[in-house]
Amino acid sequence: MSKRAPWPLWEIGLYLAIGLYYHRALGWVVHTWSENTYESWGFIALLLLVPRLRQLPGQRPVPSARHLLGIVLLALVDHLLAPLKVNALSALLGICSLHLGCVSFRALRGRWYLQGQLWLALCSLPLAYWANAVFGFQLQHLATRAAAQGLGLYGLSASVQGTLLHLPGVTVAVDTACSGIKLLYTGVIFGILAAPGGRTLAVKTAYWGVLLLLLFGANVMRILCLTMAHLQLGHPIGAVAHELIGLAAFGLCLGVPLALLHTPARWRPARTCRLPLTESGVLR
Repeated sequence: MSKRAPWPLWEIGLYLAIGLYYHRALGWVVHTWSENTYESWGFIALLLLVPRLRQLPGQRPVPSARHLLGIVLLALVDHLLAPLKVNALSALLGICSLHLGCVSFRALRGRWYLQGQLWLALCSLPLAYWANAVFGFQLQHLATRAAAQGLGLYGLSASVQGTLLHLPGVTVAVDTACSGIKLLYTGVIFGILAAPGGRTLAVKTAYWGVLLLLLFGANVMRILCLTMAHLQLGHPIGAVAHELIGLAAFGLCLGVPLALLHTPARWRPARTCRLPLTESGVLR
């Protein structure tokens, strides 16, 4: 296990220089966290990043030339794109620059862009609201159609019109909050923390494919539960119950499979090693 050395002045200076260069974009990120509830999870993703950084191996005394060149090229791209005034893109380049510095000083090996800490840093960007604006309606419509199929299994005939579920005697609207973007965002952060390490690309691809399907299933399960509650009570349930049902669906669809994925060794019988013995019972 490598021993962590104190942070060298080179590393602190490089981080300060990157922070000063991208200060407007990084300040926009912090401002967006405080204004938009959709983006508040970005701050949590950044907090979860801290213990990951503390577990990284020891540092080099100075950064490598190729990583410094990469940081300079990213700054050049940001300068060329500055007239567009896209804060999200500038913040993305800033985070990648900080990660390149971390990769250089922490002597990380392998593909730097596949490291879990970079994905957590990217999850801190204000992208959830944008994703909801672009993909929200499509996800609402898919979830509504899947919920209609689920209600059909219970013997309830439901027709779909956009994001409306037409049931006998009642119409249920699947609103923007049920698009599943926030649930997906939370699940991706959770998936990064629980991702299996040291596995092949096929295993990691299967892991993320199953995880995304489970997240979509959790959102459909939430819509089904809310619709059934509406039918039983005759009116929509409150916001607190809405959140509790969402948490229960999230736990059922993700908690059990991920727990089984990461604790297989507990259920395996211990292997015994048979050593060759002579006729008198002495080891050969």
